[in-house]
Amino acid sequence: MEINQQKPSFIRQAVIVGLIFAAILFFLEVTTGMLLIYSSPATGMMVVSLFSMAVGCLVAAFAGLFGTRMYVREFNVPMTFGDGAKIGLVTGLVVALGNTFLDLIWLVINPGFQENVLDASIESIEAMQIPEEQKDQMIDSLYAETQDATTASGIALNLVGLMFMFGILNTLTGMLGVRFFAKQPGEIEEEQS
Repeated sequence: MEINQQKPSFIRQAVIVGLIFAAILFFLEVTTGMLLIYSSPATGMMVVSLFSMAVGCLVAAFAGLFGTRMYVREFNVPMTFGDGAKIGLVTGLVVALGNTFLDLIWLVINPGFQENVLDASIESIEAMQIPEEQKDQMIDSLYAETQDATTASGIALNLVGLMFMFGILNTLTGMLGVRFFAKQPGEIEEEQS
């Protein structure tokens, strides 16, 4: 295949993988929220902070790698790191958009979920062995964040943050996918000679 020949579009693979990872991330968020709601106050906050943020980011960061892998398996064309970066970026943007859309649907289906998570978080903070002033500051901050998260500006700000974070992470893992799964144009020329 010649290098200047047009490559097939990667949008379908990026959307499919992005939506799969958005659903996985959403499932992790809901599961973590349920664990917080139904766990004892002493351990609830620890579960949320460790499980939700770290695992969710780690899982969603590899969408670009799998998007690149799916594209390579389907088309088997030589790719540059720039191609992998484009696939990863689009995949990361789809993860962010898909996750935000699923969160909004969940708010409509279960409008009391955020309030229950907030109540469980406050109980966990109150069970901590820290000074009362610090507890009050943490509770006030948590309450303000929760109230802002359900407003249009809060949702938009969260979406922009997710797009930025997942866009960068998946751009990097998309390039990593090229390194592991695709042949670079120079390798094709060496094989032909």
